[in-house]
Amino acid sequence: MLRSIILLFAILSFVRAIEPPLPASLTPEELLLLDNIGILRELTPPPDGDFNFVSEYDRADGVIFSWSNSYSTLIRQLITTVSQNDTAFIVVPNNSTANTVTNLLIASGADMSRVQFLIEGLNSVWMRDYGPWFGLDEYGQRGIVDFIYNRPRPLDDVFPQNLAELWDLPYYGPDLVHPGGNFLVDGHGRAFATTLVQSENSSYSYSDISNIFHEYGGIDTLVLLTPMQNDGTGHIDMFCKLLNDSTFIVGQYDSPGDGAGNNYNILNQNAALLASLTSSTGQPFIVERIHMPPYTAGISYTYTNSLIINNTVLVPVYGFETDAAALALYEELMPGVDVYGFDCNAIIPANGAIHCIAKLAMSNQPVDCMSGDLNLDTHTNVQDLVILVNLIMGLIEQTPELVCSGDINADGDLSVQDIVLLVQAILD
Repeated sequence: MLRSIILLFAILSFVRAIEPPLPASLTPEELLLLDNIGILRELTPPPDGDFNFVSEYDRADGVIFSWSNSYSTLIRQLITTVSQNDTAFIVVPNNSTANTVTNLLIASGADMSRVQFLIEGLNSVWMRDYGPWFGLDEYGQRGIVDFIYNRPRPLDDVFPQNLAELWDLPYYGPDLVHPGGNFLVDGHGRAFATTLVQSENSSYSYSDISNIFHEYGGIDTLVLLTPMQNDGTGHIDMFCKLLNDSTFIVGQYDSPGDGAGNNYNILNQNAALLASLTSSTGQPFIVERIHMPPYTAGISYTYTNSLIINNTVLVPVYGFETDAAALALYEELMPGVDVYGFDCNAIIPANGAIHCIAKLAMSNQPVDCMSGDLNLDTHTNVQDLVILVNLIMGLIEQTPELVCSGDINADGDLSVQDIVLLVQAILD
């Protein structure tokens, strides 16, 4: 085992030292090291009591990035934008790199009061896939769940353990291989992934996998979609995005010839499946389609590989005619949220974009209490009123987040008085 670990580190050090850097997909060298996946990762029992994953559109303290010289322009632009309102946590290997990055960020106009460096060795830039998953216990306190990274990259794989120790947070390590780019959650017990999770955990049944998600993150419903073909990852975030409690965007090719393999039909089938499901609001999910640029030169271009950070959305663009329509759709579906496009031509050939290189550090309190915005779409309207009525009638399960948002009069309970106050707020 020791010889295998030494060989693993030697090969990964060599791979990272050359260009291009490690992609989101497996390299030929890594294909020889699959038995070493998860070798340094700690397994633990699940949390005691109630513990639930929070969604990407819940409140976050900031975004965690891994610095990469190869993609420095993109990462610098993202950090500069994030720092205007939120905190950017940047993982760098040493203080010397931190000083260099500081100078670059100052020149870019970043607010350095909202930039924090974490000194940690990593193998790659793909923070989404190996970074921490945050959940809240029944008291609203954070904890970190860390799935096994599906790549033989040990420094990446143990990063969430180290971060939990650094931030003094509870750490939970399930025995499940599962990259973060293949996981969407709504914060109300629903999770979405592709069937990649089954193929990467072939000794487990669907029921086994669902139970692990339930025990470690409060997931009651696991929905599996078909992964795209030839996208390099098989991850759900390459073609799908959950914008709020009730709305998905799903990629769409204009013709069968625009997508690799059978992707034209795969995306249509995935969209139809999601539209047939009921959201936490008690209504069917709204599924909007977003045009995807044609598959070209082995590259699957994606607009759904975006990042929601509180009231800001960071969207990949490529200089195509479809860029403007993609940004416009985000603005239409997320009114009141600032939408920014970032050129991702340098990174997309490595099979990832913005979502793949960023992980949210979620807040202890994921929503604004007494806001009335029960579906977290940044607006208070009739949809929120319907949810509140259904909650009070017992037609929807009460969760801490929903009670928090619906308790307009702050008396610790949901009642007709809250309905009256919400109606007044809507009419105003």
